[in-house]
Amino acid sequence: EIVFGGGAARSREWAQITADVVDRPVRTLDQPNHAAARAVGLVALSRHGAVDHDPHLGLPLDATYEPNPANRARYEATRRRR
Repeated sequence: EIVFGGGAARSREWAQITADVVDRPVRTLDQPNHAAARAVGLVALSRHGAVDHDPHLGLPLDATYEPNPANRARYEATRRRR
């Protein structure tokens, strides 16, 4: 599973494309624009032992996008042609 943040995570289409290409579920952050600030804060807290290494660390998540095998096959075919 991948947690997706940043500006592109606001797009359902990009989240689905990412899930299809990497063949893993993609979960988007509730407020994806704050991903970088949260990451920096979590690294700092982790280095000081204030948080454990739970992969989600209680981040509010919005939606989950499951990989679509038909789309995955299409992306793979396109990649091979290049």
